[in-house]
Amino acid sequence: MLVLDFINVGNGDSILIREMEHGQQQFAMLVDCGHDNLVRDDHHQELDPRSQRIFAGEFLKKQGVDHLDLLLVTHFHRDHIGGMDRVLQTVTVDRLVTPYVPPEDAGELDPDGDNGLSKAGRNLLRCVNLYARHFRRYRDRIGEVVELKGDR
Repeated sequence: MLVLDFINVGNGDSILIREMEHGQQQFAMLVDCGHDNLVRDDHHQELDPRSQRIFAGEFLKKQGVDHLDLLLVTHFHRDHIGGMDRVLQTVTVDRLVTPYVPPEDAGELDPDGDNGLSKAGRNLLRCVNLYARHFRRYRDRIGEVVELKGDR
């Protein structure tokens, strides 16, 4: 049986796809990791206590998922990669598929320097820095890394 969970991460996306057989997980894939904040970027009010929002990593824990066969990172917006830290604290990953693998020796990007970038460009650099930090911190929890082909 195929089980799809669209995780309520507040804003952004995180989707858990599992193949289950007799109550046992046969395959698990997570598409994106959600945000690192459950309060919407564009609505800064406190969360209603009845909110069902949850971090993707917490959702995986509640479902008893401690291993992913595949983690797909689609792009570097904070609401898709911000929750990667919590996810990788919770699970091991056989294969990470990503648009970018940061070089081992690459330093932090400087989004606020005199680089002539637009606000959106600077935000992208911040998100790539966040992703690279999580990637390096938890690299030992990830098996194979596959970089999607395309222009950087």
